[in-house]
Amino acid sequence: MRLLIIEDNEPLAKLTAALLESADGEAKRFEGITLAGDLESALAQLASHDAVLCDGRFPLAPTSPVEVEEWDVVHHEAQRHGKRFVLYTGSPRALARAEEIGAAALPKPALLEEIYDALTSELEADQDAAERLAEALEAVGLPQGSC
Repeated sequence: MRLLIIEDNEPLAKLTAALLESADGEAKRFEGITLAGDLESALAQLASHDAVLCDGRFPLAPTSPVEVEEWDVVHHEAQRHGKRFVLYTGSPRALARAEEIGAAALPKPALLEEIYDALTSELEADQDAAERLAEALEAVGLPQGSC
């Protein structure tokens, strides 16, 4: 999975990426992690990623001094492109809105395991389903890929 982390606090973004890579260990679920610090950069990179970990507040553009709560724009685009989306924010208003619309969300701070699980839980379910399908095909004597 290619992960996009949207976080305007660059040291925090780099630390989060390093910790997620470390937690991934031998599982190797993350093929790569990219950082974006603003809405413009995030939207430009979204399509080439499989999942998004998104802060609740960030600048509109790299040179913008004003932070906005535009995570819902990223969420909408992630849904439109079929990407996994997890909001990671300290904003109670953003967390409440995420709950209203059914978006996956974690409050800052969260345990690393919670963040990792939120990003990879659907991937694990997909892998389990693929393994069960392969076993079922084998049980009835059909080669994989025959359906």
